[in-house]
Amino acid sequence: LRADAHTLTCAPSFGQFYLYASAMAADSASNVDAAREAGKAAFIQGNFEEARLRFSEALEANPTDAVLLSNRSAALDKLGRQEEAVQDAREAVRADPTYAKAHYRLATALLALGRAGEAESVADTASKRFPANGQLRTLRETAKMQRVAAES
Repeated sequence: LRADAHTLTCAPSFGQFYLYASAMAADSASNVDAAREAGKAAFIQGNFEEARLRFSEALEANPTDAVLLSNRSAALDKLGRQEEAVQDAREAVRADPTYAKAHYRLATALLALGRAGEAESVADTASKRFPANGQLRTLRETAKMQRVAAES
């Protein structure tokens, strides 16, 4: 593909097209990386809306990236938008069931909604799958205490 100020023409050879497509993919990947890094920086600075926007931008190019979904879930949780945080965390777990943090985010968002029984179940299942993860065990116990207190 060749472009100048007045024309846009297709290069006739497959090799030229392939090089152009490769360059576009690399440019897209660098944009995703830039959005991901901007989201992480905004989150660290406490600018959770900006973080949500940047993670959303990165997700446009890769909507099943479990880390991006989990990060956006965390930003949504900090914004008090727990239902949306639960949705993103569930998608992150579906996208990569081996990503422990996605399970943690799901249980945390459920707990924030007062759904302690569900949070306990998620954390319990995840604790069994990731026995070395102390955060999940602690979260499971917290959810259990909240569930018991709510039942009393």
